[in-house]
Amino acid sequence: MSRRHLTADEPGCTWEYGWDPQRQTFYAQLLAGEEPVQRELAHFGTRIREIGSPDLLMYLMGMRLPAERLAVLEADRLTDSDEVEARPAPRSGAPRALVTGRRDTGPVRRGAPRLGMASVSQR
Repeated sequence: MSRRHLTADEPGCTWEYGWDPQRQTFYAQLLAGEEPVQRELAHFGTRIREIGSPDLLMYLMGMRLPAERLAVLEADRLTDSDEVEARPAPRSGAPRALVTGRRDTGPVRRGAPRLGMASVSQR
């Protein structure tokens, strides 16, 4: 299983994504906090052949991956790579998640993300 990491739009969160050759699917997990204490907020690609394209993966993640990351992801799929990418260092000035002594499993979001609508106030 290949593992790649990308800082999520949500403060203190990271996407782990990649190709799972055993299930023949792309996958993504939204993780909150920092290692070793992280909790899973969302997980996609747990069933066999659930996510067959990078486009569907990006839709579920709610973000567009850069072209170079898409090329690496496609190479992972074609070679059934087991490569694990090093996690990026936290950005300076970025808010850090609160690290507690317990692991809170909380609810896990499954399925398509909910898309919010911007509200415009009229004056």
